[in-house]
Amino acid sequence: MSVGRLVGILLIVIGLAVNKWTLEATIVFDGSIESISAQLAIALAQFMMLALGTWVCIKPPRFKFPTISEWILLGISVTVACGLVEMFYRLGGPVFSPPVAYVGQYANRPSDNFVADAQTGWRMRADNQFRWTIEGEPSTTYRSNRQGFRSDRDFEAQPHSLIGVVGDSFTWGTGVDYAETFGHLLEAELTGTQVYNFAQPGFGIDQMWMSVRHQMLSLNPVLIIVAFIDEDFERSLTAYREGEGFNKPRFVFDSGALRPQTVGDIPNRLSLLLQTSRLWQTARSVLAIQKRDSWRLNMAILDAIGDDCKRHGTSVLFVHLPEQSAGYVGPIGRRLRDDGLQFIDLATRDIPSDIHFKNDGHINALGHRFVASAITDWYRTRQSQIPKPVQK
Repeated sequence: MSVGRLVGILLIVIGLAVNKWTLEATIVFDGSIESISAQLAIALAQFMMLALGTWVCIKPPRFKFPTISEWILLGISVTVACGLVEMFYRLGGPVFSPPVAYVGQYANRPSDNFVADAQTGWRMRADNQFRWTIEGEPSTTYRSNRQGFRSDRDFEAQPHSLIGVVGDSFTWGTGVDYAETFGHLLEAELTGTQVYNFAQPGFGIDQMWMSVRHQMLSLNPVLIIVAFIDEDFERSLTAYREGEGFNKPRFVFDSGALRPQTVGDIPNRLSLLLQTSRLWQTARSVLAIQKRDSWRLNMAILDAIGDDCKRHGTSVLFVHLPEQSAGYVGPIGRRLRDDGLQFIDLATRDIPSDIHFKNDGHINALGHRFVASAITDWYRTRQSQIPKPVQK
């Protein structure tokens, strides 16, 4: 069989494979292709591939195999082109996905304001305070309690209604005073409750799970609020956070179950080299490989949070926080509700203007009031349905 006919058969196979159902199982793995325009575009692409493949099979063109020198020239050209693109990305080009680190690959960096935590990765230094300034705003004081959380009081088990909040820097309150955080505002609005904020800057979904499991449930809260942004899903894919300088928990979704990543999961040197390549990370994003890995892992983690709370008799509420330029993390709400879990998507609501710091991107005091108001409304309509946790 000639090379031309082989190319034609390959085009026909690709045309048959590129359809609505295979795309939903690979690239659009977290939903379905429902729009008519998208389905027409797929059908048009299929028709073009099938027509071209059929024509090539009927009238195959003649191919001349390259000589050794031409292969060498092609290899050099591709290598130089990839090198230039890699240099472009490293000198300030767009970065679609952060590099992935594996357990034990890096050492923790010293920090004046944060310390390593064996269960969650890091927490604030206990009984400490410091000041940060963002966007020329007046500097904000961040004070920690004896357990290393941003609070004016220590966290202890409460005999009455206790609500625990976990999240990242949005929930922790970057740029706003402690009294302006939505956790503190919730306590002021919900009479008879106390709200403990366990959030830490830079946390991923996996760290929120560990905080729920190891730090919050032992205090017997009636409700746990898991507040997240889209970026928190990517953070679950790495065992080290460069910005914070700390190692963190990293889990692997293996054979339908979550397990901690070990040194045995570290790939070979070539794979590690690729992980540091901006070009490779971009290709993973374009092909939705990173997104698919993130979706499957994080959905399993969210389910694990729900299971932990259910075993303890504690209600859980997942809250998608509003962002200036949110990415797409999939139909989380539908998935969580199918699992019987409560969810508020504030990122898709009519968001008031000016609720973010303009350049920094975190929600400001107005943004925290917006979040607190939405959660307060949800709580008041369901307060009678929230069971008391099992006393341990």
